[in-house]
Amino acid sequence: MKVKLMQAIGSRLFYQPGFFVMILVLPILLSLVMGAVYQPQEEGAIPIAWVDEDDSEASVFLTGLMREESMVRLVETDRETAIDLVQGYQVEGAYILPEGFEETMRKELIPQIEMLRSASSLGADAVGELIASGVIRIASHHRAAGVILREYEAQHQPIDDREALRKEILEHAESYWEDGPPIPLQVREEEKGIGSMEETPRGILAAPYGALVAMMTFFAASLPMVIQYEKKAGTWQRIMMVTGTEKVAYQATLHLYTLIQAFMAFVTLFVLDVFFDLSYWGKAGISLLIFAGYGYFVSALFLFSERMKIISKLGESVTFGVLLICLVSGCFWTTAIYPAAIQSFVLILPPAMAMRILEQGFIQNYWWVAVGILCWFVLGIFLSQKTLKTGR
Repeated sequence: MKVKLMQAIGSRLFYQPGFFVMILVLPILLSLVMGAVYQPQEEGAIPIAWVDEDDSEASVFLTGLMREESMVRLVETDRETAIDLVQGYQVEGAYILPEGFEETMRKELIPQIEMLRSASSLGADAVGELIASGVIRIASHHRAAGVILREYEAQHQPIDDREALRKEILEHAESYWEDGPPIPLQVREEEKGIGSMEETPRGILAAPYGALVAMMTFFAASLPMVIQYEKKAGTWQRIMMVTGTEKVAYQATLHLYTLIQAFMAFVTLFVLDVFFDLSYWGKAGISLLIFAGYGYFVSALFLFSERMKIISKLGESVTFGVLLICLVSGCFWTTAIYPAAIQSFVLILPPAMAMRILEQGFIQNYWWVAVGILCWFVLGIFLSQKTLKTGR
């Protein structure tokens, strides 16, 4: 009975103007446009503005370390120009070494570096890790020098030139790094989100995947309107005459919408992979499960909203609300640019959840991906059951 209802409802949907465009043409156009914008870059280097206001041995040394990094391209300039470059989206961020940078290290403290991050930045986290490792490297040398100098003083050893001894200690400490870090760090490239140096993928936290999440959210938002249309057309009443209940129709519609959204995700990922080599297609089963779970959850959510008369009360403001939610949820830019308090709040929004699960999948944290998909299906079942209990 349910399968036949899905076929009947599906056939009616396909005859509606624009429905075929929404589920097939729109995903193809979306993937073509966003794929063209977010193709892999052959360059690999992330442009950043670099400002050294301390001009000390420590700051010059850190600048040299960053020049040697193949992952970044330094644009050495002053503070005002750096701000202009960030605001003009010519660099992904500006990093400013303030006055007192070395002096703070001499006090065996970690200095603060000012960072201005572009709203479109996708590699700032990886750059931040590189800079932090360089700062810790220099700070450890100064801390070692401080410990040795204090030991000399505790042993009442005469020190003819304190600064010369400090410099000798720093040079000796740096010699341990000639063949790499004294303690090798095993960091997977996927966790940095940077891939290989020759081909740097862009957009895992934004479009085109974010655009696909937004498209699926908008599609799920059309579910209440479809049901209201069927009620006005008399289809719902005929179903009740045959089945004696409208619960079956709700179930059939929910399952049909989930299948359609999974199909839309399949089409989008397929086009991105074939034409742009830019997709999560390498983990096809996982990516489709993520989008299927998300599609089921948001469809159940809007189905419940329709049954509770929430959508009908909101009226045309629903479309604007969905658009606003997708914008603030990180579908088109990373939520890392928000203050910490706002980031925590944004995570309760369904599109933001989807983007976070996609991020976990990208860095191969499959445990959290499984938990996220399971939670979506559990919440979807709960909402659908609440919807069915209110059915006649």
